[in-house]
Amino acid sequence: MSSVFIGIPNIGTLRTELVSWLLKQKAAIFMPQAKPHDHCRNVIVNEFLKTDCQWLLMVDSDVVPPDNVLDMVHNGVGVCSAYVSTCVNGEVIPVGMTKDKNGYHHNFKHSTPCLHKVDAVGTGCILISRDILEQMGKPYFQFVYKDGILINGEDFDFSERVGEVYFDSRYKCRHYTTISV
Repeated sequence: MSSVFIGIPNIGTLRTELVSWLLKQKAAIFMPQAKPHDHCRNVIVNEFLKTDCQWLLMVDSDVVPPDNVLDMVHNGVGVCSAYVSTCVNGEVIPVGMTKDKNGYHHNFKHSTPCLHKVDAVGTGCILISRDILEQMGKPYFQFVYKDGILINGEDFDFSERVGEVYFDSRYKCRHYTTISV
């Protein structure tokens, strides 16, 4: 298996289920505690690029991946998100999004267990190849504001700058937000 570096953006807390998952991994693990969230992600990327690992798996501190999530390295794509859901306006939605003239939306066909090409993914559990990051300019992750108002999260901004991202619904994570999804 290609070498994997696991980065956990940690802004103060870790799920015990995530710690249990991490203890089973045979990979380099880095958990900086830094704020804001986009800065923490950039700290992880900078540390990853100091290694000879070929893959960076970033897992948010409130997400628990399935045991086989590292199998995503065999997908043959540069950026791939595992199946992570979130809650928006009371609706649970997987964060593999398509974009049209009205903005981003979830197409529920992306819930069918397979690899889907999408326009944007969340970064709750994301696998990124070294090649992608080496080709990008800094910062790798950034919140985008206009007139002091957030217009794009660091995840969708990253997806837009990469251009080709995938959502793999075969690897379903547990995301502990205000509700477990």
